[in-house]
Amino acid sequence: MTATLTLTSGQITTTTNVVIIGGAGAVVRAGGYVSGFLQKTVPSGSPTLTFEVGGTNVYAPAVLVFTNVTASGTLLAKSFDGDHPSLASSGFLTNRTLNRYWS
Repeated sequence: MTATLTLTSGQITTTTNVVIIGGAGAVVRAGGYVSGFLQKTVPSGSPTLTFEVGGTNVYAPAVLVFTNVTASGTLLAKSFDGDHPSLASSGFLTNRTLNRYWS
């Protein structure tokens, strides 16, 4: 089955659920985003995938560029508000970092 998720405005809030876009599916974004978990299929080859995710009132997409995928699979992404839990032990200057992280 092929399907397109069209994001026009607002948020899809998933809580513990997951929005799954299969290998033949697509996301078209004019506005809006997934606030929570978004799963996409990573095809073989050298794809570039945009995960249309964000946090509280902030669109913060994750763009992943692959160079040599030999077997397709899936990837789950989520954008988190605030500092990463391990920031204090990372060696980064905590007053010069983004207040966002992706997983």
